[in-house]
Amino acid sequence: MSRLSSFQIRLLFAGIVVLAIVLGGNAPSHGATGEWESGLRPVDARIFEKWAKVSEVYAKETEWLVENAVARRNPAARSFEALIAVASSKSPMAQLTTVNAFFNRLSYRSDAATYGTDTWLTPYRLVLTGGGDCEDFALAKLFTLLRLGVMPDRLHLIVVRDLVKDRPHAVLAVEHAGMTWILDNQSKTVRPWDRSMQDYRPLYTVGPAVAGIYRTAG
Repeated sequence: MSRLSSFQIRLLFAGIVVLAIVLGGNAPSHGATGEWESGLRPVDARIFEKWAKVSEVYAKETEWLVENAVARRNPAARSFEALIAVASSKSPMAQLTTVNAFFNRLSYRSDAATYGTDTWLTPYRLVLTGGGDCEDFALAKLFTLLRLGVMPDRLHLIVVRDLVKDRPHAVLAVEHAGMTWILDNQSKTVRPWDRSMQDYRPLYTVGPAVAGIYRTAG
């Protein structure tokens, strides 16, 4: 198993502190072609609380797996660690493709039907249960890429309005090589922002480094 020290785990969790600092200030936003803009409105405190909670759970789960040999033998833990081992030797772009494909093979399950309420899952919990909703897929990819060394300010969970299906949806946006790439559980391929977001209207973004409501959200 690829081991993280307790210090590294705490450092990963500390990313939410940065998010707290930018709430209420200017936060970056994606333009139609993937460019960044400033001037987002602060997100609702409840959204930040959900992000903080799932980040804390992920940090505790990761530390528990590091310290518990029996837990590491769980098929879900072994599957997730195998993903880390395989992806860690790949190029940054190949990592995006590998992580997207790994989680997209899991089943879509609505929170309403499964839990009766909106619930954000960690990567381990998503693999353990075999599926989740779009936010869970995006979160799993975000935390996995953090684990692989992607800088926190390059990762953004974006909640959108699916204009075709007329319902909320969530994707992960990753800044790489001067472009913004979208990892979407509704797409097998990782595509640039301008090719992925044509049928989506961004509502808000949240992640380790920034959060805000898009000006186009109304």
